[in-house]
Amino acid sequence: MCSDCYLISSGWVESTLAKKPIPILYLPWWDSYHIYCISCNKNLSFVSDCQKWCSDCYLIYTGCRYCLTTNIIFGPTNQSQCRKCKRISFINIDITNISSGDHSVDEILYDINFGNQIDKASDCMNNINNINSPTYLYDFVKDKFKPILKPKMKWIPYSQIKNLTEIAKGGFGIIYKATLDEHVALKKFFNSQNMSKYFLSEVIIFIFLICFNIY
Repeated sequence: MCSDCYLISSGWVESTLAKKPIPILYLPWWDSYHIYCISCNKNLSFVSDCQKWCSDCYLIYTGCRYCLTTNIIFGPTNQSQCRKCKRISFINIDITNISSGDHSVDEILYDINFGNQIDKASDCMNNINNINSPTYLYDFVKDKFKPILKPKMKWIPYSQIKNLTEIAKGGFGIIYKATLDEHVALKKFFNSQNMSKYFLSEVIIFIFLICFNIY
């Protein structure tokens, strides 16, 4: 086996969520074995025979049909390029649970779920470049990336929320009891279609300082 060709390398690709970088691994082999996420062990969703992803931590596998190599991407993006032949593969995954469609809100989701983990991911990627064994690589990813990849906030489409019951009404919005797999509290803000950057900044501060583990 050629030691020059059989090399694991890493880099960065732009996230479609906020036009910011996310880590990518370039593997010199075709990964058709894994049906579970190597980070959280959840069943992978197959888009095609050369594209699969984890809907829980947004880890994406793409395979090059020509070079039989694999890219592992640690976040949402819309395309991947084979490092060997430079062919581009378009990625077709459902990101409705992480993208609101609003740029300002999506930047908040990126910062909460990925932004504060970039430095940790960068350290892991530097160490990965010294690994040339599939077994060691997947063990390393599971050990090092699992605490990094778990999203801390999800965008939930309104259509998934059921059984709204009004509880209270104030000067800024209405509080509801609702069902989303379990009972949840939901707040509807008045004039929320025109949220200012100051309001969104307060949301970020609230999440990071007070109650980080919320939907």
